[in-house]
This record gives sequence, structure tokens and C-alpha cells, in this order.
Amino acid sequence: MILSALSVSSPYQYQPYNFQSTPTAEASTSKSSEISTEANLSSKEIQSGEICQTCKERKYQDGSDDPSVSFKAAGHIDPDDSAAVVKSHEMEHVANEQASAKSKDKDVISQSVSLQTSVCPECGRTYVSGGTTKTTTKSETTLPFNFYKSNLKGNNVNELV
Repeated sequence: MILSALSVSSPYQYQPYNFQSTPTAEASTSKSSEISTEANLSSKEIQSGEICQTCKERKYQDGSDDPSVSFKAAGHIDPDDSAAVVKSHEMEHVANEQASAKSKDKDVISQSVSLQTSVCPECGRTYVSGGTTKTTTKSETTLPFNFYKSNLKGNNVNELV
């Protein structure tokens, strides 16, 4: 978390998780030839609900330091449901940041959620590939001398008869 005068929490990244190691130049050329030799799904197949191998194997994992949200372990999300699931996940971050600010006596100045989209290289399907939550909070400032309270001194009189 990045803290400053206006404390801005770091964006929570919710990115697809890739189990494969970084491919070498040879691996990337062979992979591109595999993709080009495989029959790509037609628009009719996409409309019928068939999912390509890349979309079937896509994993999502939360990259934040927030321990109480979903997808701390990598998990699959159906491409058709990715927008709803990622948005729901980001709203968990929003709720947690609001609770954290309240417990620290801070005011939430602004919160925003943005969703990133990508296109599957194999079938061309558009899916939500990640999300970012940004929260800006402000500490309650206390003035060393509160003029309003100092003017009220002596205005309240308790009478005992």
C-alpha cells in the first residue's frame, strides 16, 4: 500500500494467471505455428457456446495483499462470466477498503473500479482479463487550536439551586 498525505492504496491487480514459464524464441515460433495450423473457431462456433483450449485453460489469480478476497489461489473463470466475476471480486476490494478506512478514522474521498479487456488470440473472443480498484482516503485533520470550541467556553452554565 502506498501512503502519502492523501493516502492512495495501491491498485489491486486481478490478472489472468499463466502457469507456463516464459517461452523462449523457439517455443514462441512453434506455438504460433500450432495456432495457425489449428482450425480457429468460427463465429458460429463461438455463438454456439464452444470454448477454445486457451479460454478453457485461462486462470485468474488475485495479486493484491488483501487476504480476505476471492481468487487468492488461481482459478478458472468462464469467458462469458468473466465480467460479472471480476466486477464482483473488485467490489470485495471496495468494501474492504471502506471498512479499513472507517476503522482508521479516515474519510473515503473516491473509489474507482476499472476492468481490462483482452481478445483471445486463438478464437478472437473478447473477455475481461483483469480489474483494478483505486481508493483515495483522507485522514481527519485536527487543528492545534479550534476557534469554534474556544468561543464556546463559558457559554454553558450549570446551576444548582
